[in-house]
Amino acid sequence: MKIQGLCKVCQAAVSKYKCPKCDTEYCSVNCYKSHKEDNNCEGNKPKQNPYPKTPEIHQKTSLDDDNDCDKISIEDLNNLKSSIALKDLLKNPHLRTILCEMDKSGCKEEHLSNLMQEPIFVEFADECLKTIGQGPDNT
Repeated sequence: MKIQGLCKVCQAAVSKYKCPKCDTEYCSVNCYKSHKEDNNCEGNKPKQNPYPKTPEIHQKTSLDDDNDCDKISIEDLNNLKSSIALKDLLKNPHLRTILCEMDKSGCKEEHLSNLMQEPIFVEFADECLKTIGQGPDNT
């Protein structure tokens, strides 16, 4: 249990809040306003992007270094990254959950086999293949 200290502004009351910019403890709106004025504190942390920028990929990615057919080009990776259809599919929470489960799975091949029974996953896999020019529409 956290023991609350005294307000750093008025030094009289128990602090209930912290300034979002500098973490100064204060007890009331009046003390918060005084703190902002006296310390020229903006009171707001800069907003952080909840979706950090993904690093650029500078080399081919491979699932199996021994097999060239498993390699995907940077162009294909960029096409996957910018696909509106894939982004729309990834808005589905069930799809995101099953992709996370697959990522954590110790036996990915078996897990993948089971996921091919999930219609949303099949739709996702088909869209990935279509995006890189290997789907049913591109044969």
